[in-house]
Amino acid sequence: MLLQDHVEVKESDRQKVKQLLRAYPSMKAIVDISVWDHRVDQIAEYAGKCKAIERALEALPYEGKEILTRCFFEQKKDKYIYEFVLKIPKSTYDVYKSRAIHTISSILKAANMI
Repeated sequence: MLLQDHVEVKESDRQKVKQLLRAYPSMKAIVDISVWDHRVDQIAEYAGKCKAIERALEALPYEGKEILTRCFFEQKKDKYIYEFVLKIPKSTYDVYKSRAIHTISSILKAANMI
């Protein structure tokens, strides 16, 4: 059985995941730069969230990983991703993106990250 079948993902969970994905580049930069910082608890929290996001992304198929990475980390527009990167129809792109966000939400919820 798939994890998605056992974890109920609500729209609020998807929104939290989108916020986490948007925050990932900043959190990652803080973790990478703040080796000598005194805010150990906050940095440890960011490091844990970054690691969880990275591991969850590894569980996605190529299309989902590519979409979320380009959309949230690189902040590329949807149209650019589906037309020039993946070269797929918008409707297919929308399905891939929705599935990827749902899968990431399921994984992070099961890991108590959201």
